[in-house]
Amino acid sequence: MDDSLYTILDLSDFSKAFDRILHQLLIHKLRPLNVTDHTLKRFTSYLADRCQTVADKGGTISDWISTSVGVPQGSVLGLLLFPIFINDLPQVLRFSRHMIYADDT
Repeated sequence: MDDSLYTILDLSDFSKAFDRILHQLLIHKLRPLNVTDHTLKRFTSYLADRCQTVADKGGTISDWISTSVGVPQGSVLGLLLFPIFINDLPQVLRFSRHMIYADDT
């Protein structure tokens, strides 16, 4: 701004970020991190065959459905897997200065 250059601020909060992670893409992103095949199988097993349900304010619970997206929130691994999933974001944002904290950029 002092040099009369354009300054743009973009704040992004990924809506339901933890719920939208594709399991197969996450496993694909683990490979370049020198994760062993055995560990990849463990992560795949951890994410596979997951089901979820939703309860409304009145306590009524929906039917269980299987899901191939999302990391379990509130789990220790969920806190590890989400940053791994977005750790290549700085390569895409290479013409900007940015800060990443959890699901906020």
